[in-house]
Amino acid sequence: MVALVLVNYTNVVTEFIGIAGSMHLFHVPKFVSVPLCAGLVWYMVVRGSYKSTEKIFLVASLVYIAYIFAGVLSQPDWHDALLATVQLRPGLCGATRRICTWLSAWWGPRSLRGCSSTCSRRLWRRAFA
Repeated sequence: MVALVLVNYTNVVTEFIGIAGSMHLFHVPKFVSVPLCAGLVWYMVVRGSYKSTEKIFLVASLVYIAYIFAGVLSQPDWHDALLATVQLRPGLCGATRRICTWLSAWWGPRSLRGCSSTCSRRLWRRAFA
């Protein structure tokens, strides 16, 4: 439950970062745009009906479909794009490497919960050693 709250919180923070960044393109300061949009969202959720709020958020989420078309129309080198999703860049900072290593070491054996402890360690070593 804590992880769900943390992920939801970071999702909301990134949404407001996006609002601040996009409104900055129109020379609207973030100290105006973020509280204004937060107030608008609060008003829709608290005062609006479920049906109207749902429709507003569904229409807003349709904008994300444009990302798919923009990605395809930009004609990327698909080989390089797929390779970049799985390869670790050599310039990655040390802190990020340590965090990724810690998460993989912590999460890996726990993902094999059906196995005994010895079995999961053996499989983990064989897969990632």
